[in-house]
Amino acid sequence: MVEKISRKILKEVLKVGFEISKEKAGNFLLVDDEVVIKEINDIFRNQVEVLTIKDAKRKYGIKVGKNVDGGVFIRIPKNATIMFPFQACFLMKDFDEQRVFNCIVIEEGANANILSGCTSMKASVLHVGATKIIVGKNAKLHYTMIHNWRKDMRAFPAANIVAKEGSKVTHNYVHLGEGETRAVVHARCNNANMSFNSIVSSRKEAKVEISDVASLSSSSAEIIARVVARDHSRVKVRSRIEGFSRSKGHVECRGLLMDNAKMESVPELLACGEGNELTHEAAIGKIAEKELLYLMSRGFSEKEATSLIVKGFLDVNLLGLPERISKGIEKIIEKSGAFM
Repeated sequence: MVEKISRKILKEVLKVGFEISKEKAGNFLLVDDEVVIKEINDIFRNQVEVLTIKDAKRKYGIKVGKNVDGGVFIRIPKNATIMFPFQACFLMKDFDEQRVFNCIVIEEGANANILSGCTSMKASVLHVGATKIIVGKNAKLHYTMIHNWRKDMRAFPAANIVAKEGSKVTHNYVHLGEGETRAVVHARCNNANMSFNSIVSSRKEAKVEISDVASLSSSSAEIIARVVARDHSRVKVRSRIEGFSRSKGHVECRGLLMDNAKMESVPELLACGEGNELTHEAAIGKIAEKELLYLMSRGFSEKEATSLIVKGFLDVNLLGLPERISKGIEKIIEKSGAFM
C-alpha cells in the first residue's frame, strides 16, 4: 500500500513524524477525505481495533457530524498493552477545508501510546479536528498530537477526555510553523491522574491560542507549557484547573520571546470545597545575555549559542515519552527550524 503513495506525500507527512516502520502498532493516513493507509502490525492484530469513523458509526452507533470528511476510531481492548505506538496522520492535499472526527477508547487496564499528526501541502486552508478520548479504569494512555502548518493556515483542534478511576493520561501537544491555531482540550477526571504538556514554536505572523482545562474529582493534574515566540507571532496560553473533592493541581507556563513577538499566559485555578491544593507559576522573558555570552566564550557563534539555548528550553523530555519516540519528536522540531 505504501508503494502507491507518492514520495511528495510521504515527505510531507514526515514533518509531523508519520513514518511507516515495523516499530509501530499500526498506521492510519487520511489525505483530504480518502483513507490511504489503515493497517495493524501483525504482532498486535488482536490488541488494536482500527476503523474509519464512518465504519465505527455503523458498528458502535458513534455520533458523527454531517460535514465530517473522515477520521479514525481506535480501540485498545481490556488489559491489552501496546509496546509500539499507533500513529495517525491527517493531510490536506487538494481540499480547502478538512473536517475530522476521531474517537479513541482505551479499555480497563489497557496501556497504549498514540501519535497523531496534522499538516497541509497548501496554504490558506482550514482544518477542524475533534477528538473524543475515553480512558477506562486503571488504564494508561500517552497521546501526542503534532501540528506543522503553512502560511495563512487556520486550524481548530479540540479534544474531550474522560479519565476514569485509577487511570493515568498524558496529553501532549506540539505546535510548529505558521498560520492561526486555536487548540482546546477539556479533561474530566474521576480519581485519575492527568498531565497536559505543550511545546510551541511560533514564527512569522503565526497566531496560536492554547486552552487546557482539567476538571478534577479526587484527582491530580499538571499543565505545563513551553513557548518560543519569534518574529511577529502571537501566542496565548490559557491553563485552567478546577478542583473538586480533594484534588491536587499545578500549572506551569514559561515563554521565551524573540524579535517582536508577543505572549500572554492566563493561569486559572478554581477550588471548590476543602482538601484541594492548586498552584500555578508563569514566567515570560528573553534569552539571558549571561547564558549567551558564556556559550560564545566556549567557541560557539551567536547563532549556535541561541540554538542551543532554545533547544534546551523546548525540552521534549517533559512530554514523558519513551526515549525512542522523544528523539523522533526532537528531530521533527529541529527540522522545522524551531531551534534556529
